[in-house]
Amino acid sequence: MLVNLHTCAGVYVDSGFASELYTLTHLRNLDVDNVCEDHASELFAAIFRLENLVCLSLSVENTYLGTSLPELESFTPPPHLQELTLHDEAYKAKIIGKEFREAGGYPELETLSITSRNPVEWTEIANGAFPNLKSLSLNFV
Repeated sequence: MLVNLHTCAGVYVDSGFASELYTLTHLRNLDVDNVCEDHASELFAAIFRLENLVCLSLSVENTYLGTSLPELESFTPPPHLQELTLHDEAYKAKIIGKEFREAGGYPELETLSITSRNPVEWTEIANGAFPNLKSLSLNFV
């Protein structure tokens, strides 16, 4: 039905959304406002299959309750992702892990923005990890 959709914004992830996301093969921009921990794994698997996705923004629901997404180690980005934004406690790690540090992880990423309630430590980045990065924003609220 929505196979040719290019932008999907302001959505809430439930069990049905992740399965619908698999069909949006032309999607280029995805902005998820309310990711709940119960459906994060399904969402990550669906996002991985979106080969045309260039812009991804994730926020969690009920951040005041401490809800957050699982570690992003299991998250493999779509191959052409250029912009990644993680809001509130969408990124809960205190140390930025290998998913961001290793060479080849995000080859086309130009913008990375992380907003977190906890300070984040970034100890080392492998040479070639972000060959196209133009903007990096770490905000602690």
